[in-house]
This record gives sequence, structure tokens and C-alpha cells, in this order.
Amino acid sequence: MEGKMGSGEIVPTNLSDFLRAIPYEIKGQWFFQKTVYLDGYSFSNCRFDNCTIFISRGIFRLINCYALNCMFFYTDEARNVARLFAGMHVPVGSVPLNPSLRPINNADGTFTIDNLDA
Repeated sequence: MEGKMGSGEIVPTNLSDFLRAIPYEIKGQWFFQKTVYLDGYSFSNCRFDNCTIFISRGIFRLINCYALNCMFFYTDEARNVARLFAGMHVPVGSVPLNPSLRPINNADGTFTIDNLDA
């Protein structure tokens, strides 16, 4: 669903439309020992090794990506969600994790996080 502004510009009115409109797409890149900010980007077929990854708003896409030995830092809006999850999460093994919170694990070992179906 889209909304209209006075100038005739069409703007997204829900998260799915907004994510489809992310302008910065990165494909097939390998990030090694880099600092990466996910917000505002769509990463496809990328690999992150030993990276420091920052998430502040949760407005990003990861399609068929790998992440190995990375440190994740959550700030701003994303920090509140991460803190809520951490506070409510029961230790692994005692209660299954809600499937809606899991990334999609692809057969080739990559994972996907994409809210387009939200």
C-alpha cells in the first residue's frame, strides 16, 4: 500500500513497501574484519567474517548471506527489541524458539532475514 504526498511523490505506508524501496543494494561482497552498518541496505549473497555489525533501526535485508565470528551491536530502536527478546528468552533447549523469530536457513548454509512478508 502506498500513500501520496502533496508533491505527487509516492511514499511507502507499511514496512513491506518500505523495505522494497531500500535504495542501496549490495550483492556478492565479502566483508572481512570490517565494521558494517546494516540499516538502509539490502545485502544479497554476501559473507561477513570477523566483522563488527551495527543495527540501529532494523531497516535492512539479508538474502542468502553468511556470518561467521561476527560481533553484533544493537542501538536505538533495534536495541529495545534485542533487549526485550533477551529478557524474555528462555534458555535454548527448554522451550522452542518462536519460528517467526528465526532467520530462514537455506539448504546451502546461508540465511535470509527479510520482512517483505510482514
